[in-house]
Amino acid sequence: MAGGISKKGLTSWISFVSFLIMGITGIVLYFEPQGRVAYWTQWKFLGLSKTGWDQIHITSSVLFTIAAIYHLTLNWRAFLSYLREKAGEAIRFKAEAGVSLAVGILLIAGTIYGVPPLSSIVEFSRYLKEGWVTSSEQEPPYGHAELSRLSILARKTHMEPGAVLIALRDRGIDVTSGDEVFGDIARRNHMSPMELFGIISYLVPKVDASVNWTPQSVEVRFEGTGIGHKELRWIMKEAGVEEAVWISRLANANISAMSDETIKQAAERSGIRPIELLKSALIDGYVPERE
Repeated sequence: MAGGISKKGLTSWISFVSFLIMGITGIVLYFEPQGRVAYWTQWKFLGLSKTGWDQIHITSSVLFTIAAIYHLTLNWRAFLSYLREKAGEAIRFKAEAGVSLAVGILLIAGTIYGVPPLSSIVEFSRYLKEGWVTSSEQEPPYGHAELSRLSILARKTHMEPGAVLIALRDRGIDVTSGDEVFGDIARRNHMSPMELFGIISYLVPKVDASVNWTPQSVEVRFEGTGIGHKELRWIMKEAGVEEAVWISRLANANISAMSDETIKQAAERSGIRPIELLKSALIDGYVPERE
């Protein structure tokens, strides 16, 4: 309409803009780090955190869907006319619709069951996400540790809660009690959870390279600490086990693992739990329990 805003034009532009935003955020979601790393390190891209990118992707997707539905209602007569026109080309139309439906079904099923080349797309995304982790400090001691209360985090990492409080206060950290959420303490002190944990990390008992590991001691030390998301080479380095030794132990247990992959990835490929893989690497002659 002259001098006014066309509803059809407006919805077309809103659809285009929301689709563009959705596409950009989708690309960022493809390579952004895993949540446990992003929240631990306070990762940002172009000034936005993972939460920010995720939320924009959701809202733009909703806006695109609403605009697309409204656009269809505004053009309903034209759409019906198009369908009636295509009815005269029924065979071709059915073939196109059938192929499109088949492609959609194959896309969903192929992604779920990991069929190439779709599995390669997913694996490359995982590779990009894991590539943000360049040191063991960037991994939280366990999944989403920043959401734990300080006292809980201390106990789960084998630290004395009282000693943790003293260490933080000695460094000038504003903390009231062990009941505070670790991530909240970090934000209030203008640092990432990773940086805050770095202040007290010296209190975490080091893995004794001379310890004679048993299945029970491995479980006590590592169970529930998010080891599945950590690279095997880092844990073995902390344990003082040479790479040739743990690779040989895993090979004897019919387990293949690469030094730069996570314990979970290697364990899933071998059909065992991450803790079983770790036992196999630390204990000579250990036979893992397979699922």
